[in-house]
Formats: sequence, structure tokens, C-alpha cells
Amino acid sequence: MTSALTRSSAATIEGPPRTRLESLTGLRWFAAFGVFFSHVAILLPLPYLNELFILGTAGVTFFFVLSGYVLTWTFFDNDTAPKFYWRRFARIWPSLLITTVAAVALLVGGQLWPTEGGTALVWWTVATLLMVQAWFPSSFQSDAVPHTVSWSLSCEAFFYAVFPFVVRPIVRRTLRQMVMIAAALIAVSIGTRVWLWLANPQLTGENWFTSDLYYFATHSPISRVSEFVLGIVIAAAVRRGWRCPVGLRTATAVTVGYFAALWAWSWSGVWPTALAETANRGSIVVFALLIAAAATNDLAGRRSLLSSRPMVALGQWSYAFYLIHFLVLFPIAKHAFGRQSLYDFPQPTWAHLPHVLAGLVVSVLLSWGLYRLYEYPLEKRLRAMLRREPKVVTPSPGAEPSM
Repeated sequence: MTSALTRSSAATIEGPPRTRLESLTGLRWFAAFGVFFSHVAILLPLPYLNELFILGTAGVTFFFVLSGYVLTWTFFDNDTAPKFYWRRFARIWPSLLITTVAAVALLVGGQLWPTEGGTALVWWTVATLLMVQAWFPSSFQSDAVPHTVSWSLSCEAFFYAVFPFVVRPIVRRTLRQMVMIAAALIAVSIGTRVWLWLANPQLTGENWFTSDLYYFATHSPISRVSEFVLGIVIAAAVRRGWRCPVGLRTATAVTVGYFAALWAWSWSGVWPTALAETANRGSIVVFALLIAAAATNDLAGRRSLLSSRPMVALGQWSYAFYLIHFLVLFPIAKHAFGRQSLYDFPQPTWAHLPHVLAGLVVSVLLSWGLYRLYEYPLEKRLRAMLRREPKVVTPSPGAEPSM
């Protein structure tokens, strides 16, 4: 970025290029795929692979950074907050509604974990549909929360709320200022996690997942907003004319190498959970690089596997896949192996593999149906209710962030 820092920063925010960044849509599938396997590690663990699969939780980090990037890339100064909020509602809420109803039906029907039901179930269902559950630490530990993965949408709702107020000041910064903002955001994101661990030495790998600290570090909208804003800064820099000097292949190799190194490190037997969580948060750096490289690749008119039709289609289905997959995996684990609790961690066995593959196939088929028959058509109808949209090239279906 050094050479780009000397360029003129007189560009306005009215007329940046609006090239469709199909590679970013393709990348969404890999992020959702990682989240799927992180839940496989909990529900249907496989020998030797569990430590790798757990790292798939970083897929949510990718979605948060990507969300800030795409919203900024498609932002126009003549847009208004009410119109922006309506488009975000049209994008994410209909699928949240139908999958939450399905989750409640499965929970009440005894197909998920045992729950006390009653008032608690009603409360957490309403909180889920209002996208506020992530503001309550108890949401992570209550068995009355019907839709466990929807916490990230609660974070996204907060990100959407602040977006109209932060995007304009950021896109008007110089490239040099953007570099400093990005560095500060990365330092805050990683530093917060390190500080939380150093300030709470009593936590161990055994009690980490049931602590309020775990909730704050992983689920709180406040602790995750830096990832979203980092995406805004990267997109603002690209709008200013900066291009990632690292090619897409190199950025992909760096990302793969990063997670391969974490997987190898986890096998050392001396890797504390604190360092594991801190390193996982460090993925924002490689994800920022990967997103910038993919965007630069598309802007240069170069094709890639990520922008191929199959990958773009999978990326379009990724939001539905994210919402559906846990509702598929848990009933499989329950009926095939007697899984009862979210915190009943079974031993890894290859007997789980056929059930993992079945869960993957069923989840992909259901996500395809949900996207084609419900999500995309309903989003189009809801968007059409706006009298006038900002004049911008319509992104390809599913190109906008949904998590």
C-alpha cells in the first residue's frame, strides 16, 4: 500500500466503480463450510481432524469482515439510512424467520436438546427474531435458545445500525489515515482477546466455554464490531484506488498456510486454549488480505475458481446453509448416537463420518431450496417496496453479505 499512499485522495464517494466482485461470493461458501465443520467437531467429531475442524469457527470472523467490505463497496452517498435498513431487513430477516420457526418446532417436538420450554422459550424466540439475543450473556448457556447459530445475526444487526454513521467519515479519509485505522482495529481485535485472558487466569479449557468471558469474547456485538469496521476500511481504500499488491493465489496460500500452521501447533500438546482463541482471532489479518486480493483480482478482470458459476451459486446459498446446517446435524447426532446436550462432547470416531456426509448433503439441498424458492424471491419483493433505490448496479444474487 506504500506507493498508493502518495496518490491523490480527492476522489469522491459518488462514483466509484461498481464491478461485481463474484470471487467474494464464492469465498462465502468456504466460510460457511468452515462453520459447518466446526459444529461437526462438537456434534460428530472425527479422529485426527477435530483440531482442524474447530478452526472453522473463524468463518464467522470472515463473514463479519466481508460484510463491512461489501456494504461499503456498494455504498452511495445519496443513500439514506431508512432505505439501507430496509434492504438489510429484506436480505436477512425472512430466512431468519422461517428457520427460527423450524428450530422451535424441532425443539418442541423433541428433535433437538431437552429444554424447559415455557416462558423461557417464548422469550428467547422473540429475542432471536428481534436479533438482540447476543446482547445477553445467558443466551449462550440457556437450553431454551432455539436457534443457536443466529447469534451472529444479532451482531450483524448492530453493525447495520452503526454503518450509516461510520461509513461516510471513513471513505473520506486519506489512504494513509485508512492504514492507521486498519492497524488500530486489528490491534483492538487481537489485543482485547489477549487482555481478557491475562485478566482472567482462572479460566481453563474446561470452563472456558461456559463462562461469561467466552460469551463476551466470541458473541458480544461490541467485541466483534472491529472486524466489521475493518472490512469498511479495506473497501474504502479500494474505492480510493488502492489495489492489493498480493495476488489471489498468494493470498489463498497464506490463508491455507495460516490454518495449517494452527492445526500443526494444536498437535503439540502444549497449546493453551487461551493462545488458541487468540490465534483464531488473528485470522482477521489473513482474511483482510484474502478479501482485498479477491476484490483486486475481479477488478482486474481476471477469472478464478472462486468466480466460477458453481462457486458463486454455493456462495449464494451460503446464508441459508449457515442457518440450516445445525438444525440438520443435531437431530442426526441425537438419533444416531443418542446425543442429548449441547455440552455433551462425544469421543471422535470414524463411525460419525457417514452421518457427517449425510448432514452435509441434506444441508446443501435444503439451502438450495430455501434460497431459490423463498429467500431470493422474497428479498426481491421486499426491495421492490422501496419507491426509489440509489442508482447502483444491482449485485449478483447473494453477493451482498447476509451474516
